[in-house]
Amino acid sequence: MRFISYITRRTQLKTRLSTIPFHVHRTDSDNLAVFVKHKNNGNLAYTFVKKIYGHRQLLKNEIREIVGGAKIIDTKDAFMISGDHKRIIKAEYGLILICAGFFILSTILALCCWIIYGERICYFYSKHVSRDFKSHKS
Repeated sequence: MRFISYITRRTQLKTRLSTIPFHVHRTDSDNLAVFVKHKNNGNLAYTFVKKIYGHRQLLKNEIREIVGGAKIIDTKDAFMISGDHKRIIKAEYGLILICAGFFILSTILALCCWIIYGERICYFYSKHVSRDFKSHKS
C-alpha cells in the first residue's frame, strides 16, 4: 500500500512540475543560473537570471513580485534586474527545486528498498510494528 502511495505522490509531483510554464536550468556546477555583476566601480549592481526556458513573461512577473519595484530588462538570453537580488531569487526558486529533488530522490530510494527488502519489511512490520501500534492505540 505504501508503495502505491509513493508512486502516486511521485506522479503528482511530476505533473505539477510539468505544468509549470517556465524553467531555469542549472549550471554545470549544479547551481541556479543567477549571478550578480557590479559596474561603475562597484556602485551599480545588476542581477542576471540566465538559462530561461518556457513562458518568459510569466517568469518575469514572478520575479517582479519577488524583487519589488526593481527594473527588469528582458534581453535575448537573460533577465537583467537592477540591484543585488541574488539571495532572494535563489531562496525562492532554489528551495522549490531542492525540495522537489529530495522528494524524487527519497521516492526512488524507498522504491529500491521495497524491491530489495520488500518481503522482509512486510514480515517485520506485520510481526512487530503493527502489533506494537495496536497495543499503544487501545
